[in-house]
Amino acid sequence: MAGALSHGGSGVPSRAVILGGGGTAAAAVAGLHLLGAARVDVFVRSPGRAGGLVDVGAGLGIVVEVHPWSGAPDALAVADVVVSTLPPHAADPVAPYLRRPVSGILLDVAYDPWPSALATAWAGAGGAVVPGLEMLLYQAVEQVRLFCPEAPGPGRDVINVMCDAVGVPRR
Repeated sequence: MAGALSHGGSGVPSRAVILGGGGTAAAAVAGLHLLGAARVDVFVRSPGRAGGLVDVGAGLGIVVEVHPWSGAPDALAVADVVVSTLPPHAADPVAPYLRRPVSGILLDVAYDPWPSALATAWAGAGGAVVPGLEMLLYQAVEQVRLFCPEAPGPGRDVINVMCDAVGVPRR
């Protein structure tokens, strides 16, 4: 996740937002921590069920605040990094609220259908979009590195070949 966001143009996020509160959201907290974020705002339908993310953040030294879903549209407008960890179509209701220009990066982990309504609205509002397939490519590269530590580290060429193979545009 951190690799895909970094390659997508993210620096150190000052206003990071996560949509969703499941296992992928926990990975997003860790990825944002790797990018240097000090704080993450998480928007979920049931805030009481997302307390584990606060614990994940505390273990990493990053502040995680959980908010009700209703606050997501306003938070998206000012975020410099947004990670939607929601399943396909779950973020669609937020898309119509993206009428103001945005300048941040959206990583939408849903990759089918693509582009999602959220990704389309985000790009239409001026933001950069990192597709979920790209995140999966970076995860695959990292897995190869972990399982084959003697192999040379995959460079940009390997990522480009993988992008071509699955139809993700090169950056």
